Amino acid sequence: MAYDVYDSFAFFYNKYWTAAAPFLMEKALEPLLFSGLPEGAEILDICCGTGNNAAMMAKRGYKVTGADGSRAMLSYAAANAPEAELIEADAREIDLGRQFDAVTCLFDSINHITRPDDVIKAFGRAHAHLKDNGLFVFDVNSERASAEAGERDFSAADERDAIISSAGYDKKSRLTSYHLTMFMLEEGTWKRNDLTIEEKYYTEQELVSMLHLSGFSGVRVSEGWEDLEIESFEGRIFFTAWK
Repeated sequence: MAYDVYDSFAFFYNKYWTAAAPFLMEKALEPLLFSGLPEGAEILDICCGTGNNAAMMAKRGYKVTGADGSRAMLSYAAANAPEAELIEADAREIDLGRQFDAVTCLFDSINHITRPDDVIKAFGRAHAHLKDNGLFVFDVNSERASAEAGERDFSAADERDAIISSAGYDKKSRLTSYHLTMFMLEEGTWKRNDLTIEEKYYTEQELVSMLHLSGFSGVRVSEGWEDLEIESFEGRIFFTAWK
């Protein structure tokens, strides 16, 4: 994972992708996580990005620590989630030396880890940071959602910035490639930046197996629309794992 890619994307992600995200994620986490947590529980939010979900959890009274490998993403998280402790750390290597009541890794962050052995490392780090009987909750895109990524091509523009996002899915490699063209007006000159972000589709069976290999004792799988009744999360699959 090259975090400088996410550094380049941070401004646009914070501006155009996060508006409704915490509200929808809160609805999903209510039955999957929050209903089983004690008041004031400690939560580690791995791959916290621009901190919107960390802010949502902090406002509910939880003690939140957000971790991300992108320094630029964390700079926005500092503004969005001032109540949270923020740490620059790779999901595959994070070692805070303490444990939490819950660990989260949200909005298909696991799909951004495109090597299975790295996913196992990230799961192992989540397991190591959990107290006994603690919960690990994450979500991924289904294969259908991955294959239909191109149908959600996106563009937006403002007086000082513009972005064009297009995507395609390769069934053989199971990789979704998001091609981003971004423009920023700097000192009267438009600057262009092109980058590609990849996501890997993993089957439910693969992820459950990797969770067990990482030490988790039990796993529950919930579909965003069929089980949680969140229409916008159709094609998003949630995993709840117990230490």
